[in-house]
Amino acid sequence: MGKYESLGTYLKNNIDDEIVLTFEQIIIILSDSLPPSAYEHKAWWANTESHVQAKSWLDVKWEVEDFELGKYVRFKKILV
Repeated sequence: MGKYESLGTYLKNNIDDEIVLTFEQIIIILSDSLPPSAYEHKAWWANTESHVQAKSWLDVKWEVEDFELGKYVRFKKILV
């Protein structure tokens, strides 16, 4: 199991089309800390499959819609 797989599982099991998670909530879901780059670089939250963290949400058909570094991330279900 990869470090971010539990975040993907959490999103996959969510019935809403959108969810806002604080960084603290994400840390609880991961049972691990986020790296400093998640707090410092917008690119860390990009919907790019080459990033292992983004793959965890993209693989379950979710994407980052909005965020504020160090505060929250708004995820949105990808409707196909």
